[in-house]
Amino acid sequence: MDTAKIAKELRSAIDELKDERSVIENKIGAMEQALRELGVKRGPGRPRGSSNKTVVSKRSAAKKKVSRNWSPEARRAAAERMRKYWADRKKATKKA
Repeated sequence: MDTAKIAKELRSAIDELKDERSVIENKIGAMEQALRELGVKRGPGRPRGSSNKTVVSKRSAAKKKVSRNWSPEARRAAAERMRKYWADRKKATKKA
């Protein structure tokens, strides 16, 4: 194909799309005008009292950090286990 012919077809397609865009923009403007006449306001965000709450995905819910509330006895037991663990490690390094 000749480049001039391709360029002509592209220009023609662009002109058609621009015409379609202006028709769509005119229709949108008419619809917005109808809404204004009805008194419907478009504000930012979700309206107050809306029933559609934010959905929390299972994945993001699983990422929440779980805080552990250990009893004092559990803390003492864990501390004792760790002391024993580190004492055994220290003995093993001295022997080696």
